Amino acid sequence: MNGAIGTVLPYAIGVAISPVPIIAVILMLFSARARQNGPAFLAGWALALLLVGGLVLVLAEAGRVGGRADASNLAALIEVLLGVLLLLAAMRQWQSRPVEGQAPVMPKWMATIDSFTIGRSFGLALLLAGPNPKNLMLTVGASLAIAETGATGIDAAIGLLVFVLVASLTVALPVLYYLAAGEGASTREKLRQLLRQGRLDGRSVDVDTAERTMPMVEVFSNAGLEEMGINFKDMLGGLFPKGVKRRRLKVPEALEALAQEEAQNLVDFDRVVRRSIEKVEQSGIIFIDEIDKIVAKGGASHGPDVSREGVQRDLLPVVEGCTVTTKHGPVKTDHILFIASGAFHTVKPSDLIPELQGRFPIRVELDALGEAEFLRILTEPRNALLLQYRELLRTDGVEIEFTPEAIAETARLAEVVNSRTENIGARRLHTLMERLLEEILFDAPDRVAPKVVIDKDYVERRLKDIIADEDLSRYIL
Repeated sequence: MNGAIGTVLPYAIGVAISPVPIIAVILMLFSARARQNGPAFLAGWALALLLVGGLVLVLAEAGRVGGRADASNLAALIEVLLGVLLLLAAMRQWQSRPVEGQAPVMPKWMATIDSFTIGRSFGLALLLAGPNPKNLMLTVGASLAIAETGATGIDAAIGLLVFVLVASLTVALPVLYYLAAGEGASTREKLRQLLRQGRLDGRSVDVDTAERTMPMVEVFSNAGLEEMGINFKDMLGGLFPKGVKRRRLKVPEALEALAQEEAQNLVDFDRVVRRSIEKVEQSGIIFIDEIDKIVAKGGASHGPDVSREGVQRDLLPVVEGCTVTTKHGPVKTDHILFIASGAFHTVKPSDLIPELQGRFPIRVELDALGEAEFLRILTEPRNALLLQYRELLRTDGVEIEFTPEAIAETARLAEVVNSRTENIGARRLHTLMERLLEEILFDAPDRVAPKVVIDKDYVERRLKDIIADEDLSRYIL
């Protein structure tokens, strides 16, 4: 019997140090049903090892009836089959490994462990202890080792029980400690339930958060820091230790602060920078707005127009494709899509320098905004202009309501003013709305009537005279 016990100890230690069941039982002890799921997992783990080991002992005993040579042959055959199975499992694990840049996928059981019942905990332990290739090979090997020592009956059973006991220690110890903690574990469980139910949201707690203080450093140079390739935060950040600041926060705020701090610790910023630069270089889009402001009228090259042409020549190598130095490293612009836009009221696209014109081969002329577009701008966006004024007046206790006819009339008048004077697009709506609500905004703090309705007649009365006088509307609207 002593020989059987000594033979199975290495196998039992190999099963005991398996990391997956240790992680599983610890996660279960932090779940809402820890007192039920922990013992269920331990029972399933021990039962699976006992069943697999007992089955192998029965097969070995049956082979021994036919002779010791037959038993040895059967043991050798089983060991070869287990070795092949373990090799196939290793190959499958290698093929399914995450590739470069791909985040590993969390096992489904680990993501849903908080919702486990007693049955699922028991079943998970059976799967991790029995069909798991590594544990299966070690359990079968231990049983064959017991059989090869010649132990039978009670001696073989005691050897198997010792193997199961040692192999279950790393699972049993956390569960037994949790159950033995008694009132302490129960108190933690009650606090956890109160926290999840939101009944502790009104409490204040002291939280220690990391805080890094940086000295104020200013560098005056004709070239930007990006062009100099210097990032003082990264260069000097390691010289100053992280300070710890204690703050008194409400429980929800403390949870958010701790979650943000832990999330920052989980982020590999070097990998983020590499992926970001790669995505910018391969699928980046740069939008250059108001490009007509750097165009000289008629291609003039004197006075202030010289500096405008200089800006174009500075943009040219970036658009053509070059390596731009940033604080995160060099970025190649060869495959970045550049889109430029401008009103071109006083100049034409042909006034751009020829080299820059050639880098924007596709030109699209947009139609002016009409009544239908103005109507959508006033009503559809989440931060539409009407909603902004409504919330602004609500701060003074005034409710304002716009009728559909009033909104349509405002959109029509915006189109009319844009067609008669300078076409400034959707900006016209700001000037119209400000003029329309001028009196209401001024009198809002002292207004007695809590609700104001803006209809079509009110819009016409407020804006008709100004729109009719084109010279006056040029300055007011």
